[in-house]
Amino acid sequence: MLIQWLCSQAMMGTASDVKRIENEYSDRLSSLSDELIVSVLSLLPAKEVAQTCILSKRWRNLWAAVPSLCFDVRDWNDDFKKFMGFVSNFLLKRDKTIDTQIFHILCQDCSGIVSSEVNEWITYAVEHNPKILKLSFSDYDGIPDCVFTCKTLESLKLKMKFWKPMDLKPSEIVCLPKLRNLTLKDIYCYTDNLEKVLLGCPILEDLRINILYTKYVQIILLQCEAVENFCPTYFQ
Repeated sequence: MLIQWLCSQAMMGTASDVKRIENEYSDRLSSLSDELIVSVLSLLPAKEVAQTCILSKRWRNLWAAVPSLCFDVRDWNDDFKKFMGFVSNFLLKRDKTIDTQIFHILCQDCSGIVSSEVNEWITYAVEHNPKILKLSFSDYDGIPDCVFTCKTLESLKLKMKFWKPMDLKPSEIVCLPKLRNLTLKDIYCYTDNLEKVLLGCPILEDLRINILYTKYVQIILLQCEAVENFCPTYFQ
């Protein structure tokens, strides 16, 4: 992709190299609308999105309007301390008027996760009307309750490592009126908690679960008439 190549060249070069790249590709880039550029940036990992601010003055603030955010700790060689600083700074400087249509945190195979900080990221996402929320961790205490009352959420995927599953226990009433897709992988979820979650998703269509310590899943599903696709793997 041109944008990725330009960023890599600019990051490796000097100030004069950045200026040369800007001049060489200014015509091609200037022909694109801001809306189109933002749409293209939505396809990139957040780290690469942020790097585009060095391409030119016009690009300096476009990254802040990207609605689809993917934060992957592997982009930081699994250094969670650096990753944590980047995510927090990114969200702090992002345009607060832009919704987060997709919010993805991929933080597998790393230690040192600060759950309170991660909860702030997730709360930020929920406050900006996400449609898709994907959270993948290897060590995390549990998602904040605001996720279970997100009125705009259409797809929710929670994934943990099997040796340290997350306990899914919403304390508030679950109300996910637009949720159609739910994936739970390596999650502790007792029957009453799972029932609370499923009954709070009136139009749920696709349910994929790999969970621990849940019985009577099929019985609970009888109350969820909208579910069309059910793929279970669970342990009693």
